[in-house]
Amino acid sequence: MVNKTGQPDIFNPVGFDSQFAELCNALYAAELLQLSGMASDHPQAEDIRLLRRRLGSLSYYVQRAAHALLVSAAKPEHPLQLDVHSGNWLAKQKTTPPKRNISQTSSSNQKKLAEWLASSAKLALPLPVYVESAGTIRIALDSIDEVDWDNKCLHLNQWGWFDFHGFSQSDENANIQLQLLKPDKANMTAACCGHQWNAKGRLQPYPLGLRTLLLSATVVWPKFTSVDKLPF
Repeated sequence: MVNKTGQPDIFNPVGFDSQFAELCNALYAAELLQLSGMASDHPQAEDIRLLRRRLGSLSYYVQRAAHALLVSAAKPEHPLQLDVHSGNWLAKQKTTPPKRNISQTSSSNQKKLAEWLASSAKLALPLPVYVESAGTIRIALDSIDEVDWDNKCLHLNQWGWFDFHGFSQSDENANIQLQLLKPDKANMTAACCGHQWNAKGRLQPYPLGLRTLLLSATVVWPKFTSVDKLPF
């Protein structure tokens, strides 16, 4: 675990203290496992080229993520624990997932989200997304890369377009139930820790990829209205 009182001592001049090295090892192991699955499932030539590019940049992104996670975890206001042995954020998981709004008629939660986005939406802001697929529910972490103020909608890097009431506007996600959620401690904790559920209750958290881990280091607790800059 990361000691939140030890922020000034996180990195020595060389850049590799024991926590940094151990966290890098954990991130390498997780990413290589993911890449090995990609290589076996998609042997086409273009996928092999993509795999080579990702392997070529892996060292840079692993070290960048490890640095950013340690700096973020050491902040006194950060409520999560960073497990350097697994490369995951840790927090107690709720017994049931957050509820999503099924009806597109007006509701209190939809109104609150729309009002919050109208005042707080900005590029690169991390947001939680309710994702339900094949009987599994998880809260994914994504970020804004475009805001259409005229039509009151925004585009997320991974999950596409949503209106300000949280409903998906992307046809390509027709087989997945999606809803943008208002960021609060419960939703952002679930998103950063990989919490997931099914009809029977809690499931083992899923490991976050390097992109999502880097994004989690930009979350500004506890208000979520700004974006923290990565250390480098």
